[in-house]
Amino acid sequence: MDVLKDASATAIFGSRGANGVIMITTKKGRKGRSTVNVKVNTSLTDRAIPDYSRVDAFQYYPLMWEAYRNSLAYRASNPVALAQASSIASGQVAGQNSIVDLLGYNPFDVARNTVMGTDGTLNPNAKLIFRPEDLDWFGPVSRTGLRNEYSLNYSGGSDRTDHFVSFSYMKEEGYITRSDFERFNARVNINSQLSNWLKVGMNLGFAKSNGNFASTDGSNSIVNPFFFAAFLLAR
Repeated sequence: MDVLKDASATAIFGSRGANGVIMITTKKGRKGRSTVNVKVNTSLTDRAIPDYSRVDAFQYYPLMWEAYRNSLAYRASNPVALAQASSIASGQVAGQNSIVDLLGYNPFDVARNTVMGTDGTLNPNAKLIFRPEDLDWFGPVSRTGLRNEYSLNYSGGSDRTDHFVSFSYMKEEGYITRSDFERFNARVNINSQLSNWLKVGMNLGFAKSNGNFASTDGSNSIVNPFFFAAFLLAR
């Protein structure tokens, strides 16, 4: 593959080459030499930048309590005394009020209004009603992807005929579960000089690909696995 641009492109192709020209020369066999090439590539796919650290349920509720308490005690209009704000936060941070939309539901085996003490500490008797690993939503939707690529080609030639045959196969499993890509390629290039004035040739190519891609467009949790997992973790 050769890339021509500027003067070199316009000198050969005129005004049509003003934007540059890519010249692709297909491979073919060499006279008096038969060659077999086999190539295997294997690689792994993972996140380039690790995900940020998150708090667990035992850390999240005290932080939510403190944020809600501060919003009552230090608001610009009609602030509430700190002791009163602490009491209100303890009774409402996991109770039936508007802030429940931020917490989703009570994951502990104690009553909502007893989850947090007035000092901002979590009820020592509170235990999760599910396993901590059940909150790992990124685990089920992500993985270490694997990419394998295999290629085989055979080439050769005689005084009057040259031939080149190749086949390649690539299979890639993406970082997101159920995202993958598969590709088949094949090529046959045969040229024969039948006489001094007659040369015939055949250059055939075949390509087929299958892909299964996880959509990441927009913010809709139904089609975006990154948003979906982060949204559930935030709840």
